[in-house]
Amino acid sequence: MAAGEAICCICSRSKNHDPHPLPAVERYTGTHIKHVKTLAENQKNPFFVLSGVHGFIPGRSMIWNYDHLLQPNEVAALAHKIGQQLKYYGIKTLHFYTKDKPNWQPYLAALKQGAEVAGVQLHVNYLEDDT
Repeated sequence: MAAGEAICCICSRSKNHDPHPLPAVERYTGTHIKHVKTLAENQKNPFFVLSGVHGFIPGRSMIWNYDHLLQPNEVAALAHKIGQQLKYYGIKTLHFYTKDKPNWQPYLAALKQGAEVAGVQLHVNYLEDDT
C-alpha cells in the first residue's frame, strides 16, 4: 500500500479493565482487533481503531477504560471529529474492517461521513463473525 494509507477496525465491547491508561490495541480485546492489527503489520501500514468516544485513533494511543456504545444521535458529532482526525493523520485511503452487526452500523455511518468530509477514499471490508 502507498503512503497515506491506513487500516482500521471498530473498537470492541470486550476490554481489558485495567484502571490505568493502556494502548488501544491492549485496551480492546475483541478477536477482530488482533486480526486486523496483524493485517496492518503484514502490509506495513498504520493501524487505527474507530471508537465511539475517541473517534479515529492510532492503535498505540493510550486510553482509559470506558464503556460506551455509539448511538445514532451521536453520529454527526463523531463524524466531524473523525474528519478532523483523518486530515490530521494525513490519511488519503482507509481500509476499514467491520462486521455486519446492527450495533456497529452507527460507527460505519460516522466513518463514512467523516471520510467524505476529509476527502478520504474509504474501502469497507466485512469480517466473518468468528474473526
